[in-house]
This record gives sequence, C-alpha cells and structure tokens, in this order.
Amino acid sequence: MRKLAAGNWKMNGTRAALAEVRALIAAVDAPGCDMLLCPPATLIAAMAEIAQGSALNVGAQDCHAKASGAHTGDLSAPMLADAGASHVILGHSERRADHGETDTQVKAKAEAVIAAGLVAIICVGETEAQRDEGNTLEVIGRQLDASVPHGATAAHLSSPMSRSGPLAPAVPRRWIRLPRCMALSAPVWPRRPRPRPPEPACSMAARSSRPMPQTSLRCRMWMVRWSAGPA
Repeated sequence: MRKLAAGNWKMNGTRAALAEVRALIAAVDAPGCDMLLCPPATLIAAMAEIAQGSALNVGAQDCHAKASGAHTGDLSAPMLADAGASHVILGHSERRADHGETDTQVKAKAEAVIAAGLVAIICVGETEAQRDEGNTLEVIGRQLDASVPHGATAAHLSSPMSRSGPLAPAVPRRWIRLPRCMALSAPVWPRRPRPRPPEPACSMAARSSRPMPQTSLRCRMWMVRWSAGPA
C-alpha cells in the first residue's frame, strides 16, 4: 500500500512562499511515496501551476458539501478541482474543534469531493481526554463509521507530515498504536477496544512544530484517503 506524505500549510503562506515549492520539486525527482501540499485556498492555483508535470500533488484544506449556491465565503469541490487541487482534507481536528464540524458534515463533504473526482482525506482522531480514558478505538471507529461515505474505498493509508507553515520544519511528535484494519475499510473497524494491546499501525501522524495548547482538544489526527473506485 503506497503511502502519502502530506503537508498542511493551514492559515499560513503567501505567494512569496512558493519559492520553497520550486525548491522541493527540484530536490525530489522520484519520491518513494505520494507527495501532497495543501496550501491556503489563495495559493492552490499558483501552486498547481508550479507543480504541473512533477511528482507533487496540490490539495485543499476544506470544502463545502454543495457544488454551488448562496454560501458566502465557501468553496465547493468542483471549484477546487478547477483551481488544480487533486485532494481535499476533511474533518481536521481544528475544523471539528473550532467550527463544530460533525461526522455527518464530514461525510457530506466527502461525498461532494468524490463526486468531483477528487480524493478525500478524511481525518479522524481522539481527544487527549478520550485517549487517557482508553476510548481511542471506540471514538475513531465511530468517526470512521459516520464520516466515510457508503461505497467509498480506502485508496491508501497516509503518513501526513503536517507543518504550521511553508517555512516551518515538519517534526514528528509521537507514534500512536492502532490496529492495521485502519488501512482497510470503515465497516470492519471495531467499535470497542479489544482486550489485548492493539497492533502497531503502518503509519505515523506527525504534529506541527508550532507549540500546541495544553487543552483536552489536542487531537492526534490520522488520515485515510478515500475514493470512489477500487484501491
């Protein structure tokens, strides 16, 4: 199963930061995994133009569930595809915490992304309090069951290297241990923790190098890419 190294620039970066993208493309000709950068929406078209013909994919950080309509300030999946995006991050912990996004909303967005011919990166993750209570598998299993569209196929298990901005180093903070079935499909995800320790997962979620607030909403995110076709 091919891995995906994804960098999320979050709300950082201007056109001046595109010089780093050119340097990345020049330095990495044949990567051992799929590469993806998700800049702010203002940079998607420019970055996609720079990345054309290279191994670098360009993605978006969110989208609206509708293809069009009276939704001021929102961007639809077809719009992002037109701008040059190939992937869309959905259900990130910051979207769930700061904007109150639910699994139902994430699922609707994922359906829109897949319908537009893009790859949906569905993020799931427990809070620190839920982890400390031993509810990791139950929480993530519930999120997968409710966030993944019916009939979607797991394209790859991704290994995202998230960064707080175009110039910030991607520094892994910790490993997490989850069952290997994360790489398969949502319907087989266990709803309750097993009595034995979970097997090591085949991927690592990296944290931004920016200091994180010491709150119970500090989530460690896993991402699985989903598409409409077979893996």
